[in-house]
Amino acid sequence: MTNEFSAEQLLHEQRELNKKLLAIQKRAPSVITSSTENQSPANEPVYDLYWQDDTLFLELELPGVSEDDIMVDLNPNYLKINARVTETIKNETAEILVGKRRQGPSEYLFNLPTPQMKTPKPPQLKNGVLFIQLHVGDDTEAVR
Repeated sequence: MTNEFSAEQLLHEQRELNKKLLAIQKRAPSVITSSTENQSPANEPVYDLYWQDDTLFLELELPGVSEDDIMVDLNPNYLKINARVTETIKNETAEILVGKRRQGPSEYLFNLPTPQMKTPKPPQLKNGVLFIQLHVGDDTEAVR
């Protein structure tokens, strides 16, 4: 028994994939917005967002943030991530020569392509990267 696909089956699968991608693009023309103190190009979020089967994967770089300083909130329209980088320079008499590292609170909002998304497992922070999976399902779950 072989797994042969006809050209018609492959074309149908490609059309379905194109429809799904188009629906995502229409629902979320601007996938992410961010709100950070001292907004600058250095504060722009660095992330990968990709879709596989019925799961949306997000990998968001959060250097200098500990797990205790991350709050993730999932609701039907968006995924909100709040993170806080603790200031490293505590001496008020220090003269900062260059200060490009992000410090303080940040908030990231990701518009969801469909309101029926849930997290199959809790978000994980590994080496300064937050990993989140969102699965298309019948209900949503708030995550923390």
